[in-house]
Formats: sequence, structure tokens, C-alpha cells
Amino acid sequence: MKTRILTLTLLASLPLLASAMPPGPSSKPQLTTETWLQLQPRGLHASDKPQEQTAREYDETMARWLKVYKYEIPEVFKWEKMDSGGAKGGGSN
Repeated sequence: MKTRILTLTLLASLPLLASAMPPGPSSKPQLTTETWLQLQPRGLHASDKPQEQTAREYDETMARWLKVYKYEIPEVFKWEKMDSGGAKGGGSN
């Protein structure tokens, strides 16, 4: 009985022995990305010059945005299998 309890205790403590990934970025690109993601909400590198749109740019932007809502959502989404060459049809899987 004691060995069973000891075995269960050891098995339950195994996840605690596993080493987790150290905190912080694991590569230089990840460090750069995380740095920019922290700077953006603070506005530390915001431009001194306000960026304004002309009336024409605004109209084009809104027309492009509204164009998204013209597409009808289908009742069923169809899945077509692709082979490794990118052609439609049945694969060998």
C-alpha cells in the first residue's frame, strides 16, 4: 500500500519537474516584434505630423470597405481536395 502511494505521488509530481521555456524572446526577430508591439500602444514613436485624408481618399476607402458586404455568404462551404501539385482533384492520401 505504501509503495502504491509513493508511486502515485512520484507520478503526480513529474509535471513539476519538467522545465518550462524561459521567459522572454527566443530569437532576435521575436525580440524586435515584441518591442514594436509594446511601443505601438504607447504612441512613443508616433509621427509629429498629423496624417489627414483628402475627401477623395476618404470616399475611396469607404467604397472599398462597403464592397466587402456585397458578397453573399453561402449556406454550405464546399471543400475541394488539392493534390500536392496544387491541382484540384483526388489525392493519393
